[in-house]
Amino acid sequence: MKTLILTLLFTPISVIFSQNGWLQLNPGFGHNYSSIHFYDINNGMACGTGGVIIYTTNGGLNWLSSSTGTSFNLNDIRMFSSTIAIASGDNQLILRTVNGGLNWTIIHQGSPVNNSITNLNVFSDGSAAAFSTYYQSPYEYTYIYKSTNMGLNWQIMQTYVANRWIHFVNVNSGWAYGSTSTGPPLNQYYLDINY
Repeated sequence: MKTLILTLLFTPISVIFSQNGWLQLNPGFGHNYSSIHFYDINNGMACGTGGVIIYTTNGGLNWLSSSTGTSFNLNDIRMFSSTIAIASGDNQLILRTVNGGLNWTIIHQGSPVNNSITNLNVFSDGSAAAFSTYYQSPYEYTYIYKSTNMGLNWQIMQTYVANRWIHFVNVNSGWAYGSTSTGPPLNQYYLDINY
């Protein structure tokens, strides 16, 4: 009787965690990847350490390496279309491609190196938003980046919400989770970033 009960208890667990249909792929470039984004079922890109960007046009079965022109770590990548995409990383770096990832142009770069742009969001109207944080003891500086032309030009605005998590619902509004030096710690803030 005990064996029967244990079998019944463990059977649903194996079904819940079953991952039939997943295929492990190795792009073969020896980097750590921090972000992946697919525009459609075939066209996707990934980015990571050392300025690496790879792209696929066949659903991830094969990957090609891009020429990015940087060795800074890349944190996030997003595609507007199968040909236009943006990537962000350390040193306030924003890269853009208009040829499906074959080549990348540095659109924005600043200092210091440890000011990392993360949380890229792209929208169907061609706009984009991002968030960065820079810590220099005892202060933490945070910025919101906004583009209305598929990442070609960016407006930058300083904010006071520490970067813990952010999600934009459109290019002008988003939710952020963090703390400020002027309010209670670890509160949730709604950001209206019209400017």
